[in-house]
Amino acid sequence: MAQPDRRLRSGRCVAPAGPAARALEDRRDRRLIGSGAPKRSSHHRPRRCDLPRYFLNVRRRGTLIRDEEGDDLPDRNAAETLAHAILRDMRRLPHVYGPPRRWRADAFVITDEAGTVVAEVPYASIL
Repeated sequence: MAQPDRRLRSGRCVAPAGPAARALEDRRDRRLIGSGAPKRSSHHRPRRCDLPRYFLNVRRRGTLIRDEEGDDLPDRNAAETLAHAILRDMRRLPHVYGPPRRWRADAFVITDEAGTVVAEVPYASIL
């Protein structure tokens, strides 16, 4: 599995955000757009080099869907917190993600950069 491109800019790592971070950022952007403010660009946001990268893979009906980009987070608890925040958004927005009964059997399988499973967060945990 190829690692995302990390370039230094002003002494900090710069890496594209993973889908989980983009979902949270989209929520913030919707509030900005509604207020008439210009949409922020999410490309190449500064990231700290010393943060480990976690991947929020999805297990859906026995198939693992890999998060190819990942998110730089301070620790495993932060990765689990991010997974729960995404699930709360999914529950709150059934017109976007479908009714919970369609995805309640799925789970986030959180892995570190080495591919080791560090946590599993069942979607049903927020229902």
